[in-house]
Amino acid sequence: MKQHIFRRYSAAILVLIGIYSCQKDFLDINPTDQVPAEITWQDGALAEAFVTGIYNQYLGVGGFTEEMLASFSDEAVFTHTGRNINTVNEGSASPSATGSVPASYQWQNLYNGIRAANITLEKLANPQIDTALANRLKGEAHFLRAFFTSNY
Repeated sequence: MKQHIFRRYSAAILVLIGIYSCQKDFLDINPTDQVPAEITWQDGALAEAFVTGIYNQYLGVGGFTEEMLASFSDEAVFTHTGRNINTVNEGSASPSATGSVPASYQWQNLYNGIRAANITLEKLANPQIDTALANRLKGEAHFLRAFFTSNY
């Protein structure tokens, strides 16, 4: 008798779960880790965060990596092996063996940085945020685009 009651309740619960799961908006949720693009350019702090993200993502640490740019010359001695700096120092770099290339000078990062700067300039052409902030962000985007362009 207990099994019969248990089966009925289980069936009823399964039917209720099935009905609830058929709601159309069940999977239509806003992502909690992303901001929609249309909102980004309507809020000054979000627009500034976008431009700051260009610095953080595509400039690396601004040349201050463990193997500094001085390590690629006779100005400093970099003693950690396996970084391919010797390829540059020995003058044996070639298209197939480029040696160590810092992340901020890799082609993909340069192009992605140019793209992000262009998006900034496009979205701030008719700003919906404070004019002074928009002008500053446009100036930074012009600088970043020029910096990335000059490095390839």
